[in-house]
Amino acid sequence: MIEVAINNFPEINLVCVRGLVRSGSNISRQIIPDLWKKIRALQIETTRYDDNRYAIITGDLPGREEAEAYYFAGIRVETCDSFQLPEGYFYYKIAEGPVATTIHTGSPMMLGQTATKLFRDWLP
Repeated sequence: MIEVAINNFPEINLVCVRGLVRSGSNISRQIIPDLWKKIRALQIETTRYDDNRYAIITGDLPGREEAEAYYFAGIRVETCDSFQLPEGYFYYKIAEGPVATTIHTGSPMMLGQTATKLFRDWLP
């Protein structure tokens, strides 16, 4: 059983990279680890807020035959407006409010299984 918490989040500023992930695609399996390599390699001229990493998935629900979603890999920063980001990186702001969160433990390659469990077992 996957554990989900509803947390009241403050506004969060992230620096992210993103990739398009398609169900059943062998290429997609390498996208997520590559995104994390890119975000770890980023040298930025701002204060990193904490050592946590943030993943956001938007798009189709798992289980659809040709599902695709954007996977965002990010780090939290103090502000989103103080410096120019290299090409391929961008700011992502999560507005203050309730957010469903879960913790994925294990390889980024297995994140799809965690997401599928979340959508199948937790969402109404």
